[in-house]
Amino acid sequence: MVFEIRAEGLGAQDQICGGGTYSLVKVFGGGDVPSCGFGFGFDRLMLALESQGRLPASALGPRVFVVPESRKMLNRAIEIISDLRKEVSCELELMGRKLGKALSYANTEGIPYVLIVSEDTEDEEGYKLILRDMSSGEQKTIDYREVADEVG
Repeated sequence: MVFEIRAEGLGAQDQICGGGTYSLVKVFGGGDVPSCGFGFGFDRLMLALESQGRLPASALGPRVFVVPESRKMLNRAIEIISDLRKEVSCELELMGRKLGKALSYANTEGIPYVLIVSEDTEDEEGYKLILRDMSSGEQKTIDYREVADEVG
């Protein structure tokens, strides 16, 4: 027995899984043990799910790129992203890129929002953050508790 699973919307390379029965144990010196196995292409499966609109938003990559403006702000950024990840898929800048390079990275990766953690945005109530919409280029100061609703 041999089987293949195919998905619509992938064109000529529409096979996402295949397998069948085999009896190789005896060939390698073991007993006569009938077996079956399969393999699937993870990338093909993801493409099929995406083409059918069946991937959750979190599987499509981060919605927010959190960038500490300085090394000093990294701990605060980690606190913020720990809370934010409960509601939104996000990524933290850990490569030490300057703000301009971090914005370029977010743009290249298709991350729609950048959350900048800056010393300049501290007030009596704590830290406010700068949220930048990468598609429009607009940015505004926002309380971190409002970020999830804003980027929804």
